Amino acid sequence: MVINVTRKVGRNRGRARLWLERGCLTAAGWKRGDRFKAQFLPGTLIYERDSDGDRAVAGTAERPIIDTNTAKLTTFVGLEPGMTVAVEVTHQRIIIHEDKGVARG
Repeated sequence: MVINVTRKVGRNRGRARLWLERGCLTAAGWKRGDRFKAQFLPGTLIYERDSDGDRAVAGTAERPIIDTNTAKLTTFVGLEPGMTVAVEVTHQRIIIHEDKGVARG
């Protein structure tokens, strides 16, 4: 199963912030405590399930959260606060990139 959603990149403490929660995560089987690794690539951020991953899904059983607040979103991936991103969620990975289909104002 593939879940596709869009999200806005926010800002926290002067850095880009990407916040994913509940619906798209639970629908694809991501839950609190799941371990994963993050790959910051030019134009793309990938979260991949990994039992030895250095990151974990936060939140609660009813409301899992993946919160990424790092300068790497801008320096490596090229995401800036206010941008809309396309998010593709599967059971094994989450792929995030700028949503080129969204008109800029």
